[in-house]
Amino acid sequence: GTWGIWHLPGSANFHVAWTGVAEILGGGGLILGGLTDIAPESLKGPDEVRYLTATSALGLFVLTLAVTPANIYMFTHNAHMAGVGMGGEDLPVTFHVVRGGIQIVVLSVLWRMASQESGVTENQVAGLEGGEERK
Repeated sequence: GTWGIWHLPGSANFHVAWTGVAEILGGGGLILGGLTDIAPESLKGPDEVRYLTATSALGLFVLTLAVTPANIYMFTHNAHMAGVGMGGEDLPVTFHVVRGGIQIVVLSVLWRMASQESGVTENQVAGLEGGEERK
């Protein structure tokens, strides 16, 4: 299927299915990681579980980045989406604007979760060394 700048082998249904599975696994990882954060120390499990939230958030971040070109392609080529609109009409611009805004928020939240849980600081992300402050 065509994803804007990506052209991947396989049908649209295949890509919908694997991205759906990836979303479910990522969401499950976020939930399980969140539950371990609030669990009593005696139930927390191994140290590796501590990174589950960060790993899941990073995976969902990358997935969201990967599918964003497909969403842009849908907007720029007036693509149709089953179940949206009446009788195969073009998707309204409002739909694309709202989805784009939601994707920006989702990417921001996932990046924050991935970097906070993994211990990466904002200064490290910005490429600043230990003594420099981000302004």
